[in-house]
Amino acid sequence: MSVARALADMALRRCLRGEALEREALLELVAVPPASDEALYLRHAAHKAALALDGGRAYLWGALGLDYTPCPMNCAFCSLGEAWKLIDAPRSYTETEIIAHARAYVAAGARFVVLRTTQFYDLDALCGMLAAIRKAVPGGYEIILNTGEFDADAALAVRRAGGSGVYHTIRVREGRDTAFDPDVREATMLAAVRAGLRLVALVEPVGPEHADQELADCFLRIMATGASISGVMARVPVPGTPLGDQPPLSPARLAQLAAIFRLAGGGRLAGVCAHPAALENMTAGANIVVVEKGAIPRDSAPSERDWQAFSAAGAVRLLRRAGYAVRDGDGREIEDNLCMRNGETSMTATEAENHVQIVRPEHCGARVMVLVQPEERRLSLPRPKTARQLLEALGLAEETALVARQGELLTPDRRIWPDDELLVRKVASSG
Repeated sequence: MSVARALADMALRRCLRGEALEREALLELVAVPPASDEALYLRHAAHKAALALDGGRAYLWGALGLDYTPCPMNCAFCSLGEAWKLIDAPRSYTETEIIAHARAYVAAGARFVVLRTTQFYDLDALCGMLAAIRKAVPGGYEIILNTGEFDADAALAVRRAGGSGVYHTIRVREGRDTAFDPDVREATMLAAVRAGLRLVALVEPVGPEHADQELADCFLRIMATGASISGVMARVPVPGTPLGDQPPLSPARLAQLAAIFRLAGGGRLAGVCAHPAALENMTAGANIVVVEKGAIPRDSAPSERDWQAFSAAGAVRLLRRAGYAVRDGDGREIEDNLCMRNGETSMTATEAENHVQIVRPEHCGARVMVLVQPEERRLSLPRPKTARQLLEALGLAEETALVARQGELLTPDRRIWPDDELLVRKVASSG
């Protein structure tokens, strides 16, 4: 067994026992090449942990940016920086609009309703907004504020007004790509925790320019403040900002980091978020998906509809395909609109020297056709099919083969859907 796989197995065991990883082990995991089989194995281990913890539940995070206005803090990655002059028509949402968006998010099943602002948005106005939302929109959902710095008294005021928590973090290269003092950011985070607010803090905004040590140390500092939800957010290049011409983080690296932070949290995290959302993140230990509207610091224009056309319904489908039970703020499971026919379906497969390529299934048949050199076999699988059933049908062991969907690693119990394109790849024996 490779060192990386042994480390992933150890991290999984420790995570399920509630034990966090030390910096040295964390650095070893971050150093694993994102496109390697070892990284897929790591993502698989993190997905196991996520499904085992908290009953395999997952949640929606519905965010609304309240003010599309220039911010004098001028973070190098943020579209709202005043110095970048990207905002032609400033816009602030009214209380009526904010309540309507909150109501829509709750109706769609969001457990977390997030109000995001620029740095100096009036905190008293935000507290009034919290109370108005609580009065107008019943339910057990949590309201999370993502705003500027505040002290202990302000944190208590947020809680009294109906706030459940805050999103606040120490960004990667805080004080270098931003004008913020990392210690001041940390003080705000600690004030929130001491006031009894949930602290949500991701490692962000991550790009390929960040060293392994930067990412590991950022995560460890976040965990030391008492964050109950963490994860990773990629830096999205916005043209016109100082970092707008820098390459983005690869999807494989984003998924790998989600997996690492899931395992490194040692079971202390109530949830792991990876943003922007993708199926490979959900099958790498992330169980919280963000949908957002309004002012978005990763875009040069406000989004009156779901950002990048990614809706709450789409988020539910994504999470369910990753094997999660999606719950709202009252603990009810959210169904999606995927309709599966009874019976069987057909897919074709060709096995090459080191992989089996599964092409699009045919909806009308009832067999799986596998071409195995030099002969042809025909296999029939009952619906719903899983990755494990597929491997068994191909005569492959779970320990020596991986099933992936468009680059996303599937756990053995994951369903195979009618429109999937799958890759079954043989890997070296771990014995």
